[in-house]
Amino acid sequence: MPDKLVDLETIHYRRVFPWLHLFRAFWIAIDPRKLLLATVALVVLSSADVGLQQLLKSPADMSAPVAPYRPWPWQETLGYKLGHNDPLSEMQASLHNPWSLIRSVTSNWQLVLRPVFDLLEPATKMFRPHATWPDFAWAVSQFLLQLGVWALFGGAICRMAAMQFARDQQVGLWKSLRFSGSFLLSYLTGPLLPLLGVFLLWGVCAAGGLLGRIPVAGEFVVGVLWGLGLLASLLMALILLGLAAGWPLMYATVSVEAFDGFDGLQRGYNYVFERPWHYLGLGLVTMVHGSVVTFFVWLMGQLVVYLTAWAAGSGLGMEAAAQAMSDVPSLVATVTNTHPDNSWIAIFVAGWTRLVAALVVGFVYSYFWTATTIIYFLLRRSVDGNELDEIYVQDEETKDDLLPLVGTAATPLPIVEASTGN
Repeated sequence: MPDKLVDLETIHYRRVFPWLHLFRAFWIAIDPRKLLLATVALVVLSSADVGLQQLLKSPADMSAPVAPYRPWPWQETLGYKLGHNDPLSEMQASLHNPWSLIRSVTSNWQLVLRPVFDLLEPATKMFRPHATWPDFAWAVSQFLLQLGVWALFGGAICRMAAMQFARDQQVGLWKSLRFSGSFLLSYLTGPLLPLLGVFLLWGVCAAGGLLGRIPVAGEFVVGVLWGLGLLASLLMALILLGLAAGWPLMYATVSVEAFDGFDGLQRGYNYVFERPWHYLGLGLVTMVHGSVVTFFVWLMGQLVVYLTAWAAGSGLGMEAAAQAMSDVPSLVATVTNTHPDNSWIAIFVAGWTRLVAALVVGFVYSYFWTATTIIYFLLRRSVDGNELDEIYVQDEETKDDLLPLVGTAATPLPIVEASTGN
């Protein structure tokens, strides 16, 4: 029998199991300011996409309708489906068969990686061998657009999440945007430098391929040098793999440390290749947890819209309420009217419910950048030994309103000599 029993309440579980910090991501990401930043970023991406289509469209296709490369935020689908007509019935059914719900919710882990997929889709088009120059220009524009928008808005979300995670301090919306704006070049330098290296290696291989056009000896020379091309391609593959996995960490590095892009690049690649299994394990926990909490947020959005229609319909009339819901996004409505209504009430209802749907989608991106920031803290502690509360803090963020009072009290008071009358 042990001499001393261990009190379980005295165990610091997050210190013993640091990955438990990842479960704080939900409460940090659900902040309305972060949701607003993510939603605005998605609207900017969709709006810029329409502008790029108009800019890159040839004169012969000017009459063709413009279809955004990505849908508007309220037109997104998250991959969840209700098995019943309304969220209340879905919640009741989940109590009778919880395992079916758990299986369907946890299997939607790829939803958490949507920001990565958004960046990889145009990036892969840049490396297709038969891509035309307009396709290449489109892919480059989309790639740079993704990097620029998330450098500003994603960097601001990372900054807010870092201060809340490390110091339990709230950072204002405009202050976080000013921070990411002042380090915008650093955010962009990290992911663009590896791409520059890839294209330099590509240029070397392409120049070697030109030797094959030399009559007679060209094919022999290219065949001999093919091994060097394989080595160059191996370097390109490693660079691209590290960029795909470490790109979010580069943004988190700048937001936490206020480093330049070179340091963000170095830490992103270092953490990915030095702690690959640790990074993968943290990523798996993040994806499963993110799928569950995103389902909760989506279900709450469904429930809010449903209860609003039910409550308003009690006074307005159920048929009139159903008509008012004619243009509600399918993301937050189980049943919508197939005949759109152009009345004022339907227009305003559509606007409000689109805002709800956009905020639900914005949570996916807010959670991604928040979880990425926490993962950066955990990897930094594992690799460099830094404590989780170490973060760069600007002077204005540490300003205390009591400091002037302290300074005044510490100032010696002037000595006044009493005058004596003769």
